[in-house]
Amino acid sequence: MSHRKAMIIACALVALSITPTSIHAEPPKGVVVATEDWAEIPYAGRYLLLNNIWNKQATKGKHAQRIFAGADNVGGTVGWDWEWKRSDRWVLAFPEIGCGDSPWVKGRGFAPDFPFRVGAKKVTVTIDATIEAEGRLNMSFQIWAISRLPNVKENITREIMIWVYDKSPGDWAWATKRGNVTSGGVIFDVYEKTGHGDDSGAHSNRWAYTSFVARTPILKGTVKIHEFLEYMVNNGMLTMDEFITNVDLGNEIWYGKGTTTLRAYDVKVQDAAE
Repeated sequence: MSHRKAMIIACALVALSITPTSIHAEPPKGVVVATEDWAEIPYAGRYLLLNNIWNKQATKGKHAQRIFAGADNVGGTVGWDWEWKRSDRWVLAFPEIGCGDSPWVKGRGFAPDFPFRVGAKKVTVTIDATIEAEGRLNMSFQIWAISRLPNVKENITREIMIWVYDKSPGDWAWATKRGNVTSGGVIFDVYEKTGHGDDSGAHSNRWAYTSFVARTPILKGTVKIHEFLEYMVNNGMLTMDEFITNVDLGNEIWYGKGTTTLRAYDVKVQDAAE
């Protein structure tokens, strides 16, 4: 398709109302479950469910986490559940569903509209989720920016997170508050840290971290990702020479147990001129 033509690509999920009632329970009929660390479930041709346990070594004792999806890989139950021992300081895991390829994982090419240069596209996400959980966690979009192609971790410049649900420790002393921005009628506080890195110690590269934290939860509604990118460009936090590689949605988990279920999830990518 010509880059001059409007390009709208939808990543859509419609979930059933059935979810596992316990992480140790047998899944409902017709649901595929993956329990292994870093397990993957390709979904609907453009998504990748990932059982991300990137910092599990920061806690002691046993943990349990799994991802699940409708067996037909077209529609049905989609989500993840978890049970983690207490960790006040560190995020332990990020079970997620991804659209586009994160520079941290081997590219699957499920969403060929990623990566794109900053400012070239609009990204709108419609979400309808439920979270039944106790402990410390958030729900957030995670977006990676790279300086140039290819899409590999060595080219990472920025990690961008948009928190739509916050039951975290709430300690931002390690970051600088840059102000706030309103999107969709919701105020987001903006925090930034330069020279951020991998808290697990597995990787040595550094990047800038930016987080937009909603003052009120958004578990059902529309999030205009491009408005946050525009804010960053206008405030010198992102350049139009960089590339956006992905839009992932997941729960950062400090400790506790719970289940997240997506009843609907729709990501649209279109030309900025539209």
